[in-house]
Amino acid sequence: MNHLSRRELLQGATALGVGIALAPAAGFAQKKTVKLAFIGPLTGGTASNGLGGRNSFLLAVQERNADPKSKYRYETEVLDDECKPTV
Repeated sequence: MNHLSRRELLQGATALGVGIALAPAAGFAQKKTVKLAFIGPLTGGTASNGLGGRNSFLLAVQERNADPKSKYRYETEVLDDECKPTV
């Protein structure tokens, strides 16, 4: 009969614990990344509308990334059009 020493048992338990702890991280790392952009007036005469839109956009993406059931991981980019049609 093969008996485990206390050291071998502790090493096995530690390895199991590390494996369980890293399992969710491995699933997260496999998600494909989708890039999203918000373009709006963050400066200029209608900046208040653009700032509210930007904040809503960032909050929605943050909540979606926090959902473990989400198929993708989303990255954001925010651009200021300065409330000018030529920008």
